[in-house]
Amino acid sequence: MTASARLVVKCSSASVCRALISVLTPDNEDAPEGMKLAMTRSGMSVVFEVKADAPSAVLSACLSFLQDVALFEQIRLLSSSGETRVMEAPRG
Repeated sequence: MTASARLVVKCSSASVCRALISVLTPDNEDAPEGMKLAMTRSGMSVVFEVKADAPSAVLSACLSFLQDVALFEQIRLLSSSGETRVMEAPRG
């Protein structure tokens, strides 16, 4: 039995789409045996598709993709607001 999923992430601009794809591409280049991954840009959306023999592998890949997108968004928001430091160096 083959399972598949397609996730579409709408971005605020084409440049954000390109940045998201460039950040996530290295993670998705070498799929495990029995799994196919594809990530493309369509307008201002990133489309992630996964097919695998096991439904649990598809679910795991989708969850990983969504976690990576959330992390990308958090970093992008922090860097755009100028709050790039998480911790301050001790004074003294």
